[in-house]
Amino acid sequence: MVSRDAGLQPERTRLAWRRTQLAGLICALLLTHLAVRRPGWAILPAAFAVAATAVLVVAGLRRDRALRGSAPAAARPGLLAAVSAAVAVAALATVPFLL
Repeated sequence: MVSRDAGLQPERTRLAWRRTQLAGLICALLLTHLAVRRPGWAILPAAFAVAATAVLVVAGLRRDRALRGSAPAAARPGLLAAVSAAVAVAALATVPFLL
């Protein structure tokens, strides 16, 4: 049987959270750029994108801090962070229908 290195899974999780945060930041910047160029309705999707990115960053930092600790049960993101991220993503999914 092949033994797994327990240190690799938390590292992959950290990298996945960072990629997701970077993608959220890029989407927020693009939508903010659109909101600046087309004032009016584009402010709402930009605000949702900024809020979603903030939630992702906070949840990712908490997750990273918990993974560095010794208690793996504490590494689960909070319910509030998961729900608010899901709501923000669902709101952002409506953006193509507004264009």
